[in-house]
Amino acid sequence: MESTHATDRPAPDDPPAAKRPYVEPRIDELGTVEQLTAHGGFPQPSEPLL
Repeated sequence: MESTHATDRPAPDDPPAAKRPYVEPRIDELGTVEQLTAHGGFPQPSEPLL
């Protein structure tokens, strides 16, 4: 059986999924800054962080 760690040939190409270009999230999916901060800022944690 052939070894999967053969060193006499280059590594196989990355799977096609890894070559997909990065796509920035759409702003309308996240909401605008005004919508996100309209309630007075980010919600505070129920417990202190320190």
